[in-house]
Amino acid sequence: MSTQINGGYVHPTPMVVTPTGELMPTTCYGSFGGMTLRDWFAGMALQGKATRLSNPHEHRDILAADCYDIADAMLAARKEDAR
Repeated sequence: MSTQINGGYVHPTPMVVTPTGELMPTTCYGSFGGMTLRDWFAGMALQGKATRLSNPHEHRDILAADCYDIADAMLAARKEDAR
């Protein structure tokens, strides 16, 4: 994962303490903490953009990059709004 701000986790994975004292997620995500807010914003942007394309699979790499650019802009606006 890059060093950019991801907005935190949308649905954090609950953690449990094992008998040996280790913290472990209660689901199959392993050490993954859940979907980030950045991922959720990108997914929402994808829904809107994909409905406007006749063949969203044709340029999926560009489409994915655009959606994450939108997500990054949303996170930046959210950070500015918090000031």
